[in-house]
Amino acid sequence: MRWKLRIMRVRQPPTTAGPRNKPMTANQTPWLVVGHGALASLWAHGLARSEQPLHVVVRDTSATKAFKHAQVFTLESALGESEQRQFARVTWSQASTVLTPDTCVLLMLKAWQLEPALAQLSLACQQAGCMPQALIVSHNGLGAADARLAQFNTQVFDLVTTQGAWRRNPFDTVHAGVGGSAIGPRKADAGGLPPVWFEALAAAMPPLSWRNDMLLQRWQKLAINCAINPLASLAGTSNGELAKPQYQATIEAVCDEVAAVAEQVLGKGVLPAELLLGKVQDVIAHTANNTCSMLQDIQQGRPTEIDYLNGYIVRMARQHRIAVPTNAQLTQHIKTRTER
Repeated sequence: MRWKLRIMRVRQPPTTAGPRNKPMTANQTPWLVVGHGALASLWAHGLARSEQPLHVVVRDTSATKAFKHAQVFTLESALGESEQRQFARVTWSQASTVLTPDTCVLLMLKAWQLEPALAQLSLACQQAGCMPQALIVSHNGLGAADARLAQFNTQVFDLVTTQGAWRRNPFDTVHAGVGGSAIGPRKADAGGLPPVWFEALAAAMPPLSWRNDMLLQRWQKLAINCAINPLASLAGTSNGELAKPQYQATIEAVCDEVAAVAEQVLGKGVLPAELLLGKVQDVIAHTANNTCSMLQDIQQGRPTEIDYLNGYIVRMARQHRIAVPTNAQLTQHIKTRTER
């Protein structure tokens, strides 16, 4: 029999934006969490557990109604332990009432969701008359809303995570696998010590490391996703299937092509194919029972992130006149599958 430890302390913040009941302490930062998936919920729970003031952005009227009728939001660990809480939530039309120059905005979205979310955030900043102190962006792939992000007069940070989570329903999230995360400035020349809010974010979801080489970290994750996501999605099965011999030539070809493009972008020898292949094989072994996010998107009729994964490699390869036939084929196969 599996026993569940249920933590019954439920926080009861106001359901809409409003004045805070007590002043913040020195180790607190106001957070605005943007995202409607399991990872956004996971980090929101972590920030609330660390007693950070936060609001969760609700994307539309139907979601707002659902949030109002939900009594508690549950986060369950892989061991069956669970915690419950309520979150203060705002629609985009209300976001300006909670934005301050001290706010950190955490955007945990699909790559294709980032552009419209940033447009809404830009409008909220205009209405609030201020910019948040930081934008923290986390999504799969590269090339999402780069021009839009450059328009924000504030620091942008990238977050890469291997934490695993999925949702039973919009109010019940399972923390399926404990991983690690890295965060750092998007601009290569903006290195140095972590900002004051880093400690709070690290306490919310450990382990979180500070890195000044986030472009390299993002390329490594890009390569892993390029090799695993489309192949597992086309096979219609969990990641462990890709350990079979019939997939090895394709995986090696993906890694070779990504490394060739990365050499033009990052420099020679920075991201060798052998390193990428080893990382891909490690992830396949450690996530053998996991269903990749791309396959979940296909199964639920959502857009995929293929244009920001293998499709991004194809676009960059075209700029540098490099042949990447395997990535091009995988991109087209996924597009054909989703069109059906």
